[in-house]
Amino acid sequence: MDSITVLIADDHAPFRAAVRDQLAQAPGIRVVGEAKDGDEAVAQARALAPSVVLIDVHMPNLGGIPATREIAGSMPNVRVIALSQYDEPAIVEAMRAAGAADYVLKDELYEKLVPAIRAAVTGRRG
Repeated sequence: MDSITVLIADDHAPFRAAVRDQLAQAPGIRVVGEAKDGDEAVAQARALAPSVVLIDVHMPNLGGIPATREIAGSMPNVRVIALSQYDEPAIVEAMRAAGAADYVLKDELYEKLVPAIRAAVTGRRG
């Protein structure tokens, strides 16, 4: 089986590093790139064509919602998973409407991220 390739988009470098370290321990998942804002996330998604983009909802420049809309709308084979510290129904709905396959709270990352990634590539939710 091919590995699941992942792009991490978050404006906080220490958070990206923590996610990268967590995913390094997950068999069959490989981080192929990182982005610090939505503009970079869209550009990196186009350049790298990852299986999954993990994207923070709130980032500078182009935010997570419009970046998700752009990625999901122009790259149907790329799954987007929203990462957020906000458990607000309006934000969850906005990300899903933009095309996010799933929504994972940052404080549940260690329990839910890897299952969400594996589910997203099969068309399910984690």
